[in-house]
Amino acid sequence: MASPNWDSITEASLYIHYWADRTFPGRVPERALSKLVMEEIPELLQHRKERGVDSIAGELADCFILLMDLAICWNVDLSQAIRDKMRINERRMWQKDEATGHYHHGIELHVESEGGHCD
Repeated sequence: MASPNWDSITEASLYIHYWADRTFPGRVPERALSKLVMEEIPELLQHRKERGVDSIAGELADCFILLMDLAICWNVDLSQAIRDKMRINERRMWQKDEATGHYHHGIELHVESEGGHCD
């Protein structure tokens, strides 16, 4: 398979999936998800804490590579899913949990679209 247009989420995902099929035969998507949560995300957090933000590019890439492969495994058009989810997120009210510093969504707002009607 030729090198993809790396600016295209779909092409990059397909290329990564093709590479993963050859490199990790018999892989199971649920184990890839477990690896992401149990290994790759903790590595990202550790690099950020110990080495600073300048050291995290490779760790972020590892996380994204696993997610892109999972999207193809599960027949998810990641590009479309991101667009759809951002439309939802943009309509939500977000509140900060002062105890954790995390933001959580509450109710969705009805935002008027450019066409002059509510979604």
